[in-house]
Amino acid sequence: TSFAGSIGIIGIATILSMSSGFENYIAKVEEDTLSTYPVTITETNMDYSSALSSMMISEPVENPDENTIYVNNVMSEVMKAVNEGIHTNDLKGFKGYVEENKEEWDKHAIVQYNYGVDINVYTVEKENDKVIDAEKIVPFELDSTTIKMMQEAGVDASSIIMMMNSMPGWSEMINNKALLESQYDIVGEWPDSPNEVVVVVDKNNTINDFTLCSLGLENFLDILMNSVSENPKPYTYTFDEILNKTYHIVPSSAYYQDLLGLGIYTRDNSIANIKDNIEEKKTIEVKVSGIVKQKENATAASINGVIGYTHSLVEELVKLSNNSDVVNAQMKNENINVLTGLPFEGTATLESNLSKFGQRDLSKPSSINIYPKSFEDKDKIEELIDVYNEGKEENKQITYTDYIGLMMSSVSTIINAISYVLIGFVSISLVV
Repeated sequence: TSFAGSIGIIGIATILSMSSGFENYIAKVEEDTLSTYPVTITETNMDYSSALSSMMISEPVENPDENTIYVNNVMSEVMKAVNEGIHTNDLKGFKGYVEENKEEWDKHAIVQYNYGVDINVYTVEKENDKVIDAEKIVPFELDSTTIKMMQEAGVDASSIIMMMNSMPGWSEMINNKALLESQYDIVGEWPDSPNEVVVVVDKNNTINDFTLCSLGLENFLDILMNSVSENPKPYTYTFDEILNKTYHIVPSSAYYQDLLGLGIYTRDNSIANIKDNIEEKKTIEVKVSGIVKQKENATAASINGVIGYTHSLVEELVKLSNNSDVVNAQMKNENINVLTGLPFEGTATLESNLSKFGQRDLSKPSSINIYPKSFEDKDKIEELIDVYNEGKEENKQITYTDYIGLMMSSVSTIINAISYVLIGFVSISLVV
């Protein structure tokens, strides 16, 4: 009996030890995953939990007929929950609060501001420092000749364009070098300026063929024809071919030109216009400073695309657009649409034009990502948000959804439940 009791006690200790180990593992996963799923505050926030809860409601029917099927009025409840669950956040006010208390926030998190800036990427061919040619690679586009060829072959070109632009391409990196260094090994150097980017490969030093377009390494049509050929050739590149490869990032404002000198701006997507902007240094040249690969012991990776760029690049693009001729012309004529020379009408507004031209107010982000430095710091972040909300009317408060916290709490609950059940079985064996 004493032997059996000892076995039972050892069993309980083992279960508790395993449970503790799982909890420690979850804590590690939580901290790594925080870089992938930050606390995100958007301009409009939707309370999805209320909408989902309304779908689960099943109203009882008085004196139901066993041979009759009754229908719950779920749709109206969902629509009501959706309408009531939409909340507008004052991101300008909240950013001001964060900046005023920057020292405290910096202790616990990396705060990254997003402005919805378009990233237009070109590869450029030069000869004696003169631009000979330029090709747009991001966003993905097809020329008219290729579109015609695809249509003749019965292929929907618009679907291809949509698919290619939905693939991981160029993405902004988290502004935390220490975290990036803990997640990735690098050949070369991490970016130290707006003019540097990194290329991301997987654990086998491979990239997908569709990303070759985003890197400007191959033409889409060539890749497509190669993929359907009987003997497709393998694509391989040396690190030296990738490192120091250069690109030009073109601000949205560069596409709008006063071609006739009448103060009426026209969108000009021509390569000639892009070449002029490059020559006049109205674009940002970037080079690949490093090639990164996720470390084997890293449970999460924070770079979402095949090329990672810095937040400072975004700020430089905003500065270029904000100081552009088209933005200045529109700001001086707030009631006149500089695209038509006429007063604004219909859906065209001052705000929509400025947004189209790439103008952004750096004090008013479109969303805010908060990356806690640890899971304990995440609790502190929630407290800091509560401090901001304190004393404000409900419609003036900041709301957000902590998805990773919800997921991890569910996992912890399941592990605890399993542990309790196993302890229960061992405890019964001790009594018996």
